[in-house]
Amino acid sequence: MIMMQGTYYKEWSSVLNREMEFKVYGSAGVPVLALPARGGRFFDWENNGMPDAIAQLGAYPAVNRRLRCPTLFAGAVGMGGIYDLSRFWGAENDDLVLRCSPLLYLQENGIANKLALVKAEENSLILCAGQGAYEDDAKADTQALADVLQAQSLPAHLEEWGSDVSHDWYWWGKLRSLYAPR
Repeated sequence: MIMMQGTYYKEWSSVLNREMEFKVYGSAGVPVLALPARGGRFFDWENNGMPDAIAQLGAYPAVNRRLRCPTLFAGAVGMGGIYDLSRFWGAENDDLVLRCSPLLYLQENGIANKLALVKAEENSLILCAGQGAYEDDAKADTQALADVLQAQSLPAHLEEWGSDVSHDWYWWGKLRSLYAPR
């Protein structure tokens, strides 16, 4: 069994005007960016065994980073994601909300590098959501994002899982194991 070690950091964010906690695992290989689930904390990822589960597999940068920086990230897996943050952060016309909400910024010019997304040879944007407990918002946003991408001829792969698939760590672990090799 792999036991990946992490290094804890707590640094001041001048953008958020508060201290931010995070962990870095490993020292080589493909960089991995894992963002906490809604209402979660940075340590949830470790507490649920995710670093060890993917240590040998690959990267999971956030869908937002993939769409905003397609030349930096070769792919992303969005598992039960919320892609319009205006429901949590306020009005859609707020610049921060706009720039963090793929469903909003893909409809604007100059935010996402659409030309680079279309030409990306290593495009592996996978969007998936379950249809079980607590997945209603994620399922709706995932479908809406897939529709926007398709309408703009931007490549992505959409998968909807069954009604037994809920918004929790057990299923995220299964999804990571399945999608990592892709």
